Amino acid sequence: PAATVMAPEKSPTFAASSRPQWLPVFLLVWIAGVGLMTTRFCLAACGAGRLRRSAVPLDSPKLRAAVADLCQKLGMKRFGGVYLSEKITQPLALGCLRPIVLLPARAITGLPEEAVFAALAHELAHIRRLDLPVNALQRVAETVLFFHPAVWILSRCIRQERELACDDLAVTATGERVAYAEMLESFAREA
Repeated sequence: PAATVMAPEKSPTFAASSRPQWLPVFLLVWIAGVGLMTTRFCLAACGAGRLRRSAVPLDSPKLRAAVADLCQKLGMKRFGGVYLSEKITQPLALGCLRPIVLLPARAITGLPEEAVFAALAHELAHIRRLDLPVNALQRVAETVLFFHPAVWILSRCIRQERELACDDLAVTATGERVAYAEMLESFAREA
């Protein structure tokens, strides 16, 4: 009698049997979302670069002395400087490696001196607290985890807390609560 050899029964591979059917679709949607968010991040970075290149250095000795005083009060060694831009309506800080402060050109002529100092103090506080590189990392997290609502909620809370912390530092550095409130109100009217 001839012995018959039976071939072992082939079992499906682990990867093929356990992979959900929706995974390839989810992966494609995630890749497309990350691509769109990356494009958004890059466009914002290019816009910031254009703002930086078009800005004019501030040449007021009085304002430069005020900036030096604020830097000393905030414990800052150096930063990229203060510039004026006609393309913005709100003061802002730009740059992770060599941060600068941009002031709207109308701020110099249309606001009281104390309000300009208060705006400078707020933006310098962002630089002092390293908010600019932290914001860049926050944007990376938003890009990778764009699909999760908790990321957006947490991100909004972080931004609000960041602004409040800088408000506190600015008021502490200038000692001018009323001027600071007037500055916030005047820029809120512009927005």
